[in-house]
Amino acid sequence: MLAAASPGACYLPFVGEADIAAQVNQGRPLYGADLEADRIAVAQKRFPEAKLVVANCDQFPFRGEAVNWAVADFDSYAYPYAGFRKFWLYARHLCASPFVLFFTDAQRQAISRGAPGFRLPGGKTAKLTPATRKDAYDRYFDSIVRPWFGAFIRPWRVVRVEQATAGMMLYWGAIVRRATEAEAGPPHFPSKGSHTRLKFDDTKKAAYLELIRAGRGRCAAARACGVVPETVFEHLARDPALLAAVSKAEMEATEGVENALYETALTGNVVAQQVWLYNRDPERWTDRRSVEHSGPGGGPVQVVTVVIQVDGQTMALGQWRQHLLEAAGGNAQSADLPNSNGDGKES
Repeated sequence: MLAAASPGACYLPFVGEADIAAQVNQGRPLYGADLEADRIAVAQKRFPEAKLVVANCDQFPFRGEAVNWAVADFDSYAYPYAGFRKFWLYARHLCASPFVLFFTDAQRQAISRGAPGFRLPGGKTAKLTPATRKDAYDRYFDSIVRPWFGAFIRPWRVVRVEQATAGMMLYWGAIVRRATEAEAGPPHFPSKGSHTRLKFDDTKKAAYLELIRAGRGRCAAARACGVVPETVFEHLARDPALLAAVSKAEMEATEGVENALYETALTGNVVAQQVWLYNRDPERWTDRRSVEHSGPGGGPVQVVTVVIQVDGQTMALGQWRQHLLEAAGGNAQSADLPNSNGDGKES
C-alpha cells in the first residue's frame, strides 16, 4: 500500500523506539510522538532529522504546522481511533491525495474476553450481551469499523482497504483520496411527498456524532453519513438523549476551535491573543479604541442649546444664523457669524 502514497511526510503517533518508522519512513520527513521520553530519545538517535515530541498521542501534537502529510500509522496497539480522529480534524486539509493510513486495533480482545462493552471507533462504548458478543467479534471490522471509517472521512473516498488478523489483533490499512467535484456535489434527495428514508441506525448515529465533533453542521453531517437531514431531524425530535448528545458534540467542536485559538495565541500571534482575551475576560480586556457614547460617569450625554433674543424674539443660535443669512440676501459668509463662543470662529 505504501507504493500508492503521494510524496510527503509520515506521521507516527505511538512511535516508540521507531521500529515501525524504519518500515514506513522510506526517506520521508518523519513526525512522531510518544508519552515516554526515553523511547523518544532512542527514536531520535535512529532518525536524527525527524521531529519527535513527548505528547499524548490521542491528541494531535503538530497542529498549526504546514506539513504535507502522505502517510500515517496509528500503531496504538489497543485503540487507534482517538488519535486518528484528532489528526483528521486538524490535518485532513493538508493531506496529499492519495493518502495512506495504517491502524493497529485490539478491541476484539475486549469483545472476546467477556468485557461488558467495547469502544466504538467514534468514541462511545457499545454494550455487549451474550446474544450479540459473537456477532460483534466476527463482524467487527466489516460491520463496525469500515462503515464508520467511510462515513467519517467523507467527502474523501476509500480507494482500497486491506486487513489482517493475528489472534485477536486487527491490523488494517486504507488508501483514500479527495472527492472529485462531481462526487462532492449536492446529494440526491427523495422527491417531495416520498416516504423513502435511509436507516439511521446506531452505527450511523455514532458516525454522525463524530462528524459533529469534527465541526460539521447538522445537515452536512447527515449527508456525509448517507442519510437525508429530515430523517435525522425526526430522530432528534423524538429522542431527547440523541438531541443532548448532538448539542454536547457541537460544544466539543466549538471548544476545539477555542483550544486551537488559545494555542495560536501562545505562539505570540497578537490577533489571536486579542480575540482570546476580549472574549474570555471582557471586563479586563477591551478594545480601547472603542468610542463611548455617554456622558460623565456613563450617564446620558448632556445637550446644551444656545438661545438668543432678537427684537424680543427668542430663537436658537442656528435659527439666528439662518435669519442673518436671509437678511443679508445670502451674501454673508458663515465665518462672519458668531458661534456659541461669540467670536465668529469655530471652536
